[in-house]
This record gives sequence, structure tokens and C-alpha cells, in this order.
Amino acid sequence: NLSANEQKSWMQVINTNQSVSNVAYLTNLIKTNANIDQLIQNSIEEGTKKLIELVAGSDGLQLSDDPLVNTRHFSNTLFNIMRGGIFDDNYKIEKEDFRQ
Repeated sequence: NLSANEQKSWMQVINTNQSVSNVAYLTNLIKTNANIDQLIQNSIEEGTKKLIELVAGSDGLQLSDDPLVNTRHFSNTLFNIMRGGIFDDNYKIEKEDFRQ
């Protein structure tokens, strides 16, 4: 129950593919760290930068006069990366990749 003009906030956090010891560590961190909100925000910003770098590496940061077109191009590129990955090293493909 909230009083008039009272606010309450919370976060839902998902961190997948963790070992049991990592889960225990994160649980303790969440319970004991007074700056957990800032740690989570920093993690989100770091992940966002990495995501933008991946999309940029696949020519997903093209810009036009229409912000909707820009957003669609970014998301299409992102989904293509999710389906097929990215080419490392400036689109050079090593012959060992084909041998397998």
C-alpha cells in the first residue's frame, strides 16, 4: 500500500547461464551492496555500448532523415546478427571455417 504521492520502485534483473557459485555471489551482492542500483545501471550502459559496437560492425548504424527508418535498420541488423552472427576481421573468412 502506498500513501498519496508516495513512490516505490523496483527492478527485475535476469542474468542467465550462471554457475551456482555465481548465483550465490550475485544474491549476496544484491542484498548487501548499497549502490546496487548504480551497479546495475553501469552494467546496462556497458551492455548497450557493446551491442551498438556489434551492430556498427555489421553496418547497422546507417542514418537517414527518418528516425523510424534508422530504428528499423538497426533492429533488422541486430536480428540478422542474432540469427547468423557477425564476420570478424573485416569480413575476411578463413579457409579453416569452410573445411569444417
